[in-house]
Amino acid sequence: MSSLPPSLPSSLPPSLPSPPPQGHRVLVFSQMTEMLTLLEDYLHYRRWKYCRIDGSVKIDERQEQIEAFNKDRSLFCFLLSTRAGGLGINLAGADTACSSFLPSLPPSLPGRHS
Repeated sequence: MSSLPPSLPSSLPPSLPSPPPQGHRVLVFSQMTEMLTLLEDYLHYRRWKYCRIDGSVKIDERQEQIEAFNKDRSLFCFLLSTRAGGLGINLAGADTACSSFLPSLPPSLPGRHS
C-alpha cells in the first residue's frame, strides 16, 4: 500500500488493526468533527467500509446509516460526533466503543464543547 495521505498523523495506523478482525465492529465517538474527518480519511485509505454521522447529517439519513450499520456486517466502523449522539441511536451491532475526548483543551477552542 502507498504511503499515508499527508493529512493523517503517522501515529494513527498502529491504533487500528489491519485488516480488521473478522466480524469486529467499532464505534468511535469524538467531540471534534476534525478528528472524525482524520479517521474517515484513514478508513477510506484502508478501503474499510464505515458510516459517519455528525451534527450536519439530517435525521432521515442518520436513521438510514444506523439501520445499515446494524444490518451490514461488512461495515467495520461507525464515526459519531458526541453532538449527534443521544436518544434513539441504537448501534447494538458494534462490539467495541471508544472516544477521542481531549479534556486538556480549553472550552474556547472550535469544536470543543462543555
